[in-house]
Amino acid sequence: MERINNKNVAISLFGFLKSKGYYPSDYELDGFIDHDEVFSVELDEGEIYRLTMPYEFNIENDSIMKKVIEEMYNVNVFNYFENKSEYMNCLIFSLLHEMGHIHQYLTLSEEELDSLEDTDIESRLEINNNYTDKYEREVHYRQLSTETYADTFAIKVMSEHKNELESLIDEILNGDFEEFCPYGEFFLLG
Repeated sequence: MERINNKNVAISLFGFLKSKGYYPSDYELDGFIDHDEVFSVELDEGEIYRLTMPYEFNIENDSIMKKVIEEMYNVNVFNYFENKSEYMNCLIFSLLHEMGHIHQYLTLSEEELDSLEDTDIESRLEINNNYTDKYEREVHYRQLSTETYADTFAIKVMSEHKNELESLIDEILNGDFEEFCPYGEFFLLG
């Protein structure tokens, strides 16, 4: 079994994206990693301020996400990078997805970002209230404009830089493994 420090993967991926011009070279972002199985980008008053991610997650919980993404985009995100674990494939996709949100948010004015955030919250509530079936909920969730943007960003980066990302993954896996801080930790991407 691979020993993966998700924080190191996030830092490496963020640096990779900056080197490819997806973000300004001086752009920095706070990160937070803990035991909750949540990936998210947090906003406050129109400012992106934190990427949140888990130490580890159970990919079995993401089987519906995998199915919906495969149907929508004809891409299997759990097996995209050959000879890499399903866990690593899902981690790369999930982080690129969140970094896709950041990419989109950086292109918007403060007013546009506030409006998008309000619409997104309303739409998510509507989906949760109207769909009890997990598959149907995931389909509608993935059709939100912010989620579609983040999914297509991740898939585009994966397809355009597949070989480079596979090399980056190998470097990460061959590097030193750092033990987790048991209570969660903040870190800097950038």
